[in-house]
Amino acid sequence: MPTELRVRQVRDAIYCGTRQSVADSRPGVATEGAATTLALGRLFHEVFAAFFSRQPGKSLLAAADDCDTKASDDALVDAIAASLEQAAYREIIGPSLYRDRATLTHSPVETLALWNAVRELCHWLAKSLLPSYRKHKSLSSSVTFVDCERVLELEFSDPNWSDTVVLRGTADAVLNIPGRPHSCVVELKTGKTAPEADLAQAMLYHMMLGGDDGHAVGLISFKPQCEDRLIQGQAMAPVLPLLKSLIGRIAGVCNPAVATPEWKAAAPLHFDMRASLERALRDHGLDAHIEQHPLLGPTFVRFLVRPSGSQKVSRFTSATDEVALAMALTNSPMISRVGGHIAIDIERPDRHTVEFSEIAPLLPASDDLLGNARVLVGIDMEGQPVFADLSRPENCHMLVAGTAGSGKSIWLRSAIASLIETNTRDTLQLVLIDPKRNAFTAWKDCDHLRSPIIFPDEASVVGVLDDLIAEMDSRYARMKDVDDLAGLIQQSGERIPRIVCVCDEYADLMAAAADKKEIEKRIARLGQKARAAGIHLILATQTPRRDIIGGAIKANLPTCVALRVASAIESRIVEVPGAELLLGNGDLLFKSIGPPIRLQGVRSGAA
Repeated sequence: MPTELRVRQVRDAIYCGTRQSVADSRPGVATEGAATTLALGRLFHEVFAAFFSRQPGKSLLAAADDCDTKASDDALVDAIAASLEQAAYREIIGPSLYRDRATLTHSPVETLALWNAVRELCHWLAKSLLPSYRKHKSLSSSVTFVDCERVLELEFSDPNWSDTVVLRGTADAVLNIPGRPHSCVVELKTGKTAPEADLAQAMLYHMMLGGDDGHAVGLISFKPQCEDRLIQGQAMAPVLPLLKSLIGRIAGVCNPAVATPEWKAAAPLHFDMRASLERALRDHGLDAHIEQHPLLGPTFVRFLVRPSGSQKVSRFTSATDEVALAMALTNSPMISRVGGHIAIDIERPDRHTVEFSEIAPLLPASDDLLGNARVLVGIDMEGQPVFADLSRPENCHMLVAGTAGSGKSIWLRSAIASLIETNTRDTLQLVLIDPKRNAFTAWKDCDHLRSPIIFPDEASVVGVLDDLIAEMDSRYARMKDVDDLAGLIQQSGERIPRIVCVCDEYADLMAAAADKKEIEKRIARLGQKARAAGIHLILATQTPRRDIIGGAIKANLPTCVALRVASAIESRIVEVPGAELLLGNGDLLFKSIGPPIRLQGVRSGAA
């Protein structure tokens, strides 16, 4: 069975290899451009895809069809760009900024960089598509030139490898220019970029598209100023063998001791599921093409579907019950739009558990002075860990929701384990509040505890929170000409521990507390002010009711980890639609900025 690899894994390996030459080489810091975030980057790609949507009446390019074709080229470009900007803001950017306003108020620089990048994109499109507009007096026909979110795949082999490698990835866009026999792969980058890794990623897509000299690669960066670079196929020839060698090393086929996770291997039953899904869609009048190779996660199988003709996306996303019935599924599938596809996630009959020991080698490196602020959230469908950086405004405090059996307590334990594994006592202190008395017993003697585990029936939670507030105020009093804990540490040259307060069963705590209002006041104050001082809250609850997680509390918990909840109403309360359809045992949706991401939680040895 071939070893499977994703393009992103190759790019990340190249990035990590070149990052050490950068002056600031901490994880997540790139080399060029204005600051942005992964979630805002996804929003940028969503805007680009909306311009070239092939759904009837959905392409944002139509917004420019009323521009005056008698105007000069410069004036017409400006008019088209202005129309595209208005459409992008009205349809995507504006609603997204409103939806995530509580989080984005903490990221004004990154949000402004995103909007400037979108404006640059609109101007670049207007300039690039001007000839087509002159010819057709419209941009509507231009949607056929661009295939967004193109899924590509290529199998590599080598006599010296122990196995073949199937490389898969999704190119941002493939341009099919009329009159030219070859296509051009385009990769879009926003904010800070890593040029070597970005270029290598684009070259990989070139190989997967066909790899001959006629194909070209376009690398377009918005930093937010637009910079584009076109590389012809013949110029890439010397680099491609090096990339192939790197693919072999990453896949482990050059070293049989490096094993691919068992759950990544496709089996006949997964292709049987694809055939069954195809019949189910066809029987319900849903005409679509299903990508040949399913994407495998440890919990579910994802089938990428492209509707045919004028089929509406809503017909697919509302067909959950019909698909479940036709395929005789125990649990309903989750159907959503992912990039340029409809993703249909179906529970694996051969579900796998992911152990913390498997992920431990992939945990971020710890800075000797600053420690590590990145909390393990789960693994994605490529088997790569996903982290929430507590030092970032969009992840500074977290709400964890999940009913009994969803894996909430196990998730908390793996999150704590990831912090302990990557920090010393001098860089991390834990405050653990345990109403159930059995959630955190594995750490009762842990050196990282700021105080013994707090049992609310024995110790005052208000007193604990007051201690955190006093520490917060003390740190702010020491800050001179710096904005956050990292700045204070670098200014003073001494280690100041990041403090993470984790509370399991927050609803039970509030229900039994005689001083509920006092607890809420202190939680709200810490949520509003504590991030820059390096103090963070992780609150977990089985029942995320509005009377438990009030507006003032919810507004200051920008990140949500939603495991399976009891109902669609509870899912809406935590602003993660579909959480009621999750499969339990660590299956989760991670919501920061932008749409939620589906991940699989990890089982810690402490669980």
